[in-house]
Amino acid sequence: MIDHYLKFSKLLIIIITIIFIDPGILWSQKNFYRHFETEEDSLHTLFNLIEKNKNDSQKINLNKIVIEILDATLNDDLSFTYPFDSLKHLGKITSPDKLFRIYTWNLVFNDGSYKYFGFIQYYREKRNEYIVYQLHDNSNNIINPENVTLEPMNWYGALYYEIIKNKYSRRTYYTLLGWDGNNDLTRKKVIDVLRFGSSGKPAFGANIFKFDKKKRKRIFFEYSAKTNMTLTYNEKHDMIVFDHLSPSESSYKGLYQYYGPDFSYDAMYFDKGKWQLVKDVDVRNPRMKLPKGKWHYNRKEDFVK
Repeated sequence: MIDHYLKFSKLLIIIITIIFIDPGILWSQKNFYRHFETEEDSLHTLFNLIEKNKNDSQKINLNKIVIEILDATLNDDLSFTYPFDSLKHLGKITSPDKLFRIYTWNLVFNDGSYKYFGFIQYYREKRNEYIVYQLHDNSNNIINPENVTLEPMNWYGALYYEIIKNKYSRRTYYTLLGWDGNNDLTRKKVIDVLRFGSSGKPAFGANIFKFDKKKRKRIFFEYSAKTNMTLTYNEKHDMIVFDHLSPSESSYKGLYQYYGPDFSYDAMYFDKGKWQLVKDVDVRNPRMKLPKGKWHYNRKEDFVK
């Protein structure tokens, strides 16, 4: 009983000592949240003004302020865990291993074109530090975008909505699924891949996609702006599943404003460091047959009959 009392007394003394040594601990944390809430409110107002504005030049000027605020905010390490929940115009996704976050958004101009903006907030474990990279959209000037490696200053802009982590031969790949508004006639979906070098610098694109018997560093799907395309990661099957796109008439082949889903599905599965294409999949089948005689097993209870 005496020992129990002594232990409790020591614990109480430690708590009281901490509070008196630094009475601002709880207060500083409260202020910390208030600080990010203030920045979030400012960004929320700016995004709303951009959305309502009809003048392209004014949109660009307002967006410059958004970039300045986000740059300063994200360079505060503590912002990595702040949710920014009220910012519906800002895409925010975190990698499965919690090592980085990607923030993306866009501007829509009067001619129907889009411009993308973004930041990567990366935790470099070896040095216990956070690094922030601003992404600069250069989509219109990238030649042969399916086969080039890109850096943050030369980025193919998109709104990312999913990150898939894969590892092979000591290399970690983060596969990104994204959306591109493109123009008035067509939309695009993109499958890209992100890697980090030993210095923490990100690079987009890698020869890990085998698509229609060709190696590519990223995959694009273009389709009519009047329809929608499904491109998603199916965790149950551990595959990227997507609508197969076809023209509404054979004479429209190559004219992507007439392309849309034809009610069949294709998929890609990760095998030996490569994303492999498999056509005409049935995602409802718990034993989905893959090329080379392989079978993809899943529990029957995971599927809707």
